[in-house]
Amino acid sequence: PTDAWDVTMEVMLRSVFLGMKNAVPIMKKQGYGNIISTASVAGMRTGFGPHAYSTAKAAIIHLTHTVAMELGEFNIRVNCVAPGGIATAIFGRGLGFPQDWAERLSDMLKSTYLSQIQPIKRAGLPEDIAKAVLWLASDDSSFVSGHALLVDGGLLSRSILEQDTGELEERFKALGIEDMEEHRRKLNEDIAKLKNEPIE
Repeated sequence: PTDAWDVTMEVMLRSVFLGMKNAVPIMKKQGYGNIISTASVAGMRTGFGPHAYSTAKAAIIHLTHTVAMELGEFNIRVNCVAPGGIATAIFGRGLGFPQDWAERLSDMLKSTYLSQIQPIKRAGLPEDIAKAVLWLASDDSSFVSGHALLVDGGLLSRSILEQDTGELEERFKALGIEDMEEHRRKLNEDIAKLKNEPIE
């Protein structure tokens, strides 16, 4: 739906642009600055996210390049981090699961699926992204600008992703999720009911 597309662009792309727009005058005045945004492997390669999400992340990478070119003379560096598969509840929430199930799914991903689809055989963790951002924010990266830093365990270095062997489906069943589509249908019904209830 076009509404979903517009919301995705507002939240993931326009917000980044507005953040830059409002921060840059302050950075110019003080004579230096460092802008770090969050992109994704989905912005570099197909197959890692929905169309709108992937498009927004690709746009962030290109925005990083163009703004870095413009602001270099003002001693302002502009970079972004492009995470790969990071084990957080976002996977389960994206599938429509409640937060508690999403967190359990995250724990499962740490030990199984994410650790098997990339050369580094462990799942990426939020602290891996934090450390990358910390490096970009530090003087150790003072000569780095206009860069999309991949933090993906080598995921994009693979030419073909391994096909799922069915193990993931078995893990879902172990969580008590026998039919993912049925669960999502019921969840959508509950959300629809909530929308019709008056706000007290």
